[in-house]
Amino acid sequence: MRLSTLRRFITLIFILFTFSISGQCDARFNAIVSLDNSGDYTSIQEAINASTGSQAEPYTIFIKDGIYDEKLYFEKSYITLVGESRDSTIITTAVLRRSWRETNDSDWGAATVNIAKDVTDLTFAHLTIRNNFADVYPDFPNPNDHTFAMRGGGHRIITIDCNIISTGGDTLSLWNTDGGMYYHKSCFFTGYVDFIAPRGYCYMEDCTFYGYNSTASIWHDGSGGEDHKLVIQNGTFDGKVGFALGRYHRDAQFYLLNCTFSENMKNQEIYWEGKNEITWSPDRKYYYNNHRPQFDWTWYKDNLHEAPGNPKEDDINALWTFNNEWDPESKVSHLLPAASFPTPEKNACFSREGILAWIPGRCAEQHLISLGKMGEELKIIESTEISNFAISGLEENTTYQWRIDEVFGQDTVKGSVWNFHTEKTADNLPNIAYAPHPENMAAYDENLVRLEWKYDHCTVDSFLVNFGKDPDNLEYKGTQKNNYYIATEKKSDTIYYWRIDSKNEYGIEEGETWSYTYDPTTSQVIQEKHSGFFIRKASPNPFSDTCSIEYVLPNSGDVSISVLSQDGKLIQQQFIENQQAGDHTYRWNNKGIRGFYVFKIGFQNQERITKLISQ
Repeated sequence: MRLSTLRRFITLIFILFTFSISGQCDARFNAIVSLDNSGDYTSIQEAINASTGSQAEPYTIFIKDGIYDEKLYFEKSYITLVGESRDSTIITTAVLRRSWRETNDSDWGAATVNIAKDVTDLTFAHLTIRNNFADVYPDFPNPNDHTFAMRGGGHRIITIDCNIISTGGDTLSLWNTDGGMYYHKSCFFTGYVDFIAPRGYCYMEDCTFYGYNSTASIWHDGSGGEDHKLVIQNGTFDGKVGFALGRYHRDAQFYLLNCTFSENMKNQEIYWEGKNEITWSPDRKYYYNNHRPQFDWTWYKDNLHEAPGNPKEDDINALWTFNNEWDPESKVSHLLPAASFPTPEKNACFSREGILAWIPGRCAEQHLISLGKMGEELKIIESTEISNFAISGLEENTTYQWRIDEVFGQDTVKGSVWNFHTEKTADNLPNIAYAPHPENMAAYDENLVRLEWKYDHCTVDSFLVNFGKDPDNLEYKGTQKNNYYIATEKKSDTIYYWRIDSKNEYGIEEGETWSYTYDPTTSQVIQEKHSGFFIRKASPNPFSDTCSIEYVLPNSGDVSISVLSQDGKLIQQQFIENQQAGDHTYRWNNKGIRGFYVFKIGFQNQERITKLISQ
């Protein structure tokens, strides 16, 4: 319902003092939606309907926190929805495709967000889109069937910093086989069979995926064009034990780079169902630098060189995915509360002088730039009104951390901490490996002996692994790119020595020699119980409403307990004074809101963390 001019004025004053949205920030939105009547509308759909759909008049809607129980229909283009907070601005409905089609002749209306075929340029930022049919109707036959959170055709669709959740399959179904382009950044996705199911071009970066089925998590239809592809960069895949990675029914093309697969993933490659004819090739699956916690499977070994055009890792980004026809990252300024999209990117190699740049937060009037060496305190070095800063005088071969805090009015939004490593100018040889696991001279008690180390990726191309019982006569085990090695020699109560030599095009730098004692009879949990404190388990996990987290304290002391959302927002916090030593249980009720959470417990300057999944 549209508010009167007077009421609109009063509402803006209320927003200014209560919600810390300044007049300047508020002016960036064409409409505000709020369930408490403090905005322009109480319905998101009403705000959508008020847009012109014109490229000349792009329409941005700010949605305050609340649970909006409504389906959204997009028949107009150039619309942006921005939530007040990712986990508390929730757009939800409960609809099962199979049930919907019993009384409807199309999928139009079978999703929480429905997008018409010819719609273009939609953006969804900092909110949750949910279809929780199986939660609402758990006794319905096969309630985890097709359950769309987003469904439609569309072109140039963006989701950034969102939770896209369903209790069934095909959670994200943007289906434009004529070359639809879709961009997803820093989002959490969950569902059942094929819960990521794009057709056309799709680029996903820094996203987390949680699957509940053993059939497939990701799916692609690239039958509309030989260069259509699904690209996933820096993805984190997890799920119930035995979850499967992916499949396809038609022509498809997959690129997975720098992804992490949990130990719960099934040992099954992305596979062709064989039900439809393939025009180009049934084996267009390309991988680079993907890993599991323990050992890797050969089916996702690096094979990027086999892809069309022989692309390099650094070539593959959103622009590359969309054939330089669309740059979605230029469209997301002033959408998120905090600064985002840093340059240099996380862990990037950087010269000793250059330009720090970022996309500003939505209400930023000033940007506070903090800088410091890794391990040292960050200090504010500059305040600026522009979203870049020329920096010089950096030390060579050094890892720096930096952060942008956004200031508007009296409020400050603290940003994420990013890092970069400066170039090495004294010589071109690689830096040596460091931070071994297990630690040097430690006892190792796990059945699988996985040796790990950290390294400077700016100077190191590969590693020479040396291993044995005699530190002066180690056996060369091979050259590899992975920064871990699985040792097969496992004799109890035996000291083993190992050394990692770093290599690049200029030469080899010999590393330090480390050692460990293999002792499988000693449980790490028992060691922790006597020397520190630990989280024993969280159960059930995944959970629906309440999760019980069991933890152990070695002695009495003050305890802090925090539950955070995926984007770091504090959900709940409790302090317990002088809790006694021993076993304890903390029960947390998430009030039925699905998603990914972090449980953190602090004790005597130490922290223990575990992840929680609410389904």
